[in-house]
Amino acid sequence: MSNMSYCRFENTSKDLADCYEYLNDPLTGEHELRGRARILKLCRKIVDEAVPNEELPTEKEFYPEEDES
Repeated sequence: MSNMSYCRFENTSKDLADCYEYLNDPLTGEHELRGRARILKLCRKIVDEAVPNEELPTEKEFYPEEDES
């Protein structure tokens, strides 16, 4: 199922975080092995093309801590 364009990155980032959490778990089945390989290849491509020769933005730049005072 595809994501709606207004929440594509938000939803995908949650799914990708879930994949990261279980990245080193043993996989059974050819579909999961191929899926993991595609994700890793695509992540490299995204980083290389999205921010070439730049520092990646930090999460704090997008979600600064709220002032506690």
